[in-house]
Amino acid sequence: MKIVYSYWDTGNGLKKPGNWFNAQFMLSSMVMSVLNSYKHYGRVEMITDSASKVWIEKLGLPFESIRTDLDELQKYDKGSWALGKIKAYSIQEEPFLHVDLDVILFEPLSQKLVNNDLYVQNFEPFHIDAYHKTYMPYIELIEDLGTDLPIGYHDKKQAVNLGIYGCNNLEFNKLYCDSVFRFVEHNEKKFKSIVPLHKLCVIWEQYFWAVIADKLKMSIGTIIDPHYKLASEAGYFHLLIDKYKKDIADNFYEHVKTTYPEYYQLINKLLEFEKIEMHEK
Repeated sequence: MKIVYSYWDTGNGLKKPGNWFNAQFMLSSMVMSVLNSYKHYGRVEMITDSASKVWIEKLGLPFESIRTDLDELQKYDKGSWALGKIKAYSIQEEPFLHVDLDVILFEPLSQKLVNNDLYVQNFEPFHIDAYHKTYMPYIELIEDLGTDLPIGYHDKKQAVNLGIYGCNNLEFNKLYCDSVFRFVEHNEKKFKSIVPLHKLCVIWEQYFWAVIADKLKMSIGTIIDPHYKLASEAGYFHLLIDKYKKDIADNFYEHVKTTYPEYYQLINKLLEFEKIEMHEK
């Protein structure tokens, strides 16, 4: 099975990498995630943009390819950050597993899980208050003002967490990705004047996925329970909001330093080259 990673530079490069505490944390997590996936599955691929490819190559991770298809996203607003993932999904021509950079597979996924048409981290049902509050205001906003909505949009039952996205049904994947790009193409400018675009990403990434999969009656496997307190189960670990935390960042630096010392040195050399301050314990 091919494991796919993606990274779209949303404007600040390594100096301020998305929602991470700092670049050193993101790179440490990338090293841990990619090397564990490679150990279990033997095939890892990175989908990125040309600017990011330069520093990704310097890490020397065992990617079978580093593709720059995300250069094609230049016309979109960088607030729609999850388009990098959708584009990475859309170009796959064989069954695949996309893994976020803050997800680590310490153990291989179970065969029962990966035998499903599709598999993800967990369902996010809207009868649970936290999920309802996260999704419903934006689902209803899009319902009122949006166009080109996917099949099943009005069902309003649940979304999914796509910390991982495993796909054995490429017809579903094409319909899903096409639906997202059609919606963003026709609605991005309108919603940009109403709401920060990054708040809508979970709708067209994780809610669109759920309603389309439901309508197509896909078999869906999940790893953890929707009521989880920590996103970890049977060798699976997802940082989520812990990406912001200095103490977790420090733990990751130390783990990479101890377990993957050669990559620790490569991270430090890269940050020195990029003139980014390094944070030691």
